Amino acid sequence: MKELYHSGGINTRIFTRTIKGEGGVRAMTIPTMKTIREASNATGISYDRIRKLCLQGKIVHIRMGTKILVNMEKFVEYLNRGDGGDGANEADNPIP
Repeated sequence: MKELYHSGGINTRIFTRTIKGEGGVRAMTIPTMKTIREASNATGISYDRIRKLCLQGKIVHIRMGTKILVNMEKFVEYLNRGDGGDGANEADNPIP
């Protein structure tokens, strides 16, 4: 079994483990999970906005007791591709 740590961007680490078994060799990548507060500090996006995205099911997250843990790799992908909901960008609809 071979274990590696490598940078995943935004001060994250991705844990990769190579497993040998019946099906041959496969790599398992364990995602970087951060609390909403940590994700907010890392990205500069407000705590409330990230929490709202989680509650709307727009970003990948899990609940651990009372905490919500955000999958940072998927969150960064979401930020890079945009909302993708109705095709409208929030920048196109400024607050009056």
